[in-house]
Amino acid sequence: MLFDDLRGFMQRLDEIGQLKKVEGADWDLEIGTITELMAERLGPALLFDKIKGYPAGHRVLSNTVLSKIGQRVAFNHPDEMSDVEIVRYWKDKWEQYKPVPPKVVKTGPVMDAQMA
Repeated sequence: MLFDDLRGFMQRLDEIGQLKKVEGADWDLEIGTITELMAERLGPALLFDKIKGYPAGHRVLSNTVLSKIGQRVAFNHPDEMSDVEIVRYWKDKWEQYKPVPPKVVKTGPVMDAQMA
């Protein structure tokens, strides 16, 4: 299943038990520490909500593709695909990769945004 947006991806992770919701964490030390601890344990993705000092709706998502399951969901690899087949798939993709050369511009919409 491919996703149109991050919400669809998060919903799928939640459906398969690969998204842990954490409410009320402090942005200063707790989010980073919890993320690192879960990474060491190869745990599920983390969705931090109701972050101390921030308005409702400001959330942080971490560790989305840390686990094999998260990677399979993100890149639409079927469960029956072996680890070796996945490595071969990405190796083939890399060999076919043709980067788009950058184009330097003096103006454009990206330069209209103001930093908050």
